[in-house]
Amino acid sequence: MSLSALFPTLLSEKNGARPLVTYYDNSGRIEISYTSTRNWVSKSANFLRDVSEEARSISFELSNHWLSVVWLLTASALNLEIVETASDIHVSDVGSISASAINIRSPRDLWGRTSECTAGEIDFAREVLTFPDFFQSENLTKAEISGRHSRRLFNSPRADFDLYSEVILDGGSLVLVNGPVAIDAIARAERVD
Repeated sequence: MSLSALFPTLLSEKNGARPLVTYYDNSGRIEISYTSTRNWVSKSANFLRDVSEEARSISFELSNHWLSVVWLLTASALNLEIVETASDIHVSDVGSISASAINIRSPRDLWGRTSECTAGEIDFAREVLTFPDFFQSENLTKAEISGRHSRRLFNSPRADFDLYSEVILDGGSLVLVNGPVAIDAIARAERVD
């Protein structure tokens, strides 16, 4: 996986209105365009730079959610190494972690359903929205896009960064499904490959 090429590849998309992620769960459907994703990644990168300027690595414990794609791209924008454990920053939407890492709140809390943070946690939902939606990355390694623009469906409870990366580097889009929903109907409606 070429992590360094992900953010520059996102920036190179000319048609910003094209969907990058379409997300389904029990509450419905959300479609996130390339432009909206760029804004979320920029806000997230500015946020992380502010709260942990010296970070060199990041670890994740995330569900299959549209914000998991944002976190992957944020790691690319900041040139962070994704590691399994013991990183400078830990982003989790399940359980709690050790106090040595920064625990960013669950993506499910974004729409006003936040709860109080415990020690060592930062409430991402409240904090990130105040940051600029432009980020100047030092990462300029752009991938060669195949031009296939595949549309891939992924139905699993856990994030799959390898799959997300493959589709982004292809210039395609993701249909992420999390929860008991009608997969066949979604596949037909979304015209997945």
